[in-house]
Amino acid sequence: MEKIVIIGGGFAGLNLVKRLDPEKYRISLVDRNNFHCFPPLFYQIASSGLVSANICFPFRREIKKMKNVSYHMGHVKMIDIAGKKVTTSYETLEYDRLIIAAGSTNNYFGMENLAEETFGIKTVAEAAHTRDEILDRLERGAICHDQAPSSDFPCGRRRSFGSGNRRRDRGNEKIYSVERISRAKTR
Repeated sequence: MEKIVIIGGGFAGLNLVKRLDPEKYRISLVDRNNFHCFPPLFYQIASSGLVSANICFPFRREIKKMKNVSYHMGHVKMIDIAGKKVTTSYETLEYDRLIIAAGSTNNYFGMENLAEETFGIKTVAEAAHTRDEILDRLERGAICHDQAPSSDFPCGRRRSFGSGNRRRDRGNEKIYSVERISRAKTR
């Protein structure tokens, strides 16, 4: 029986596992996380619309009824093409065929400083971090003690979230409302 190692348990890796014939192949799925996520909904986690449990499920639950399929957690440290071996942070797996479906990264189109200055949401952890940062800024903005705000914005600062034409209107309106309500309750 031919051994296949699939690196990456995203859409491509997991769907391939489901489509390969387990009678012909012994399949090993390798991923650094022990769960699969639905990335199109990461923005929902970042905006507090969902919790990660709503869009993530364990690999083992998905493959437990599949014959000749196993899950191996770990970061891939080395691929020995000549020896047909994949070394992870925990073990070494032998293969006859290797499939790399490790996903994607952010593209900043030559503006690498954006990686330091923006929040990415490519993982559940990044989406949760973005959510926490947004909520923290809203909370800190709500307790601002500036008595003479400039223009129509409390604390003399203009804040915005999102992108495009709606960013300024929606983001500032929500923040202003949160701060105004918060100040009214503390007076």
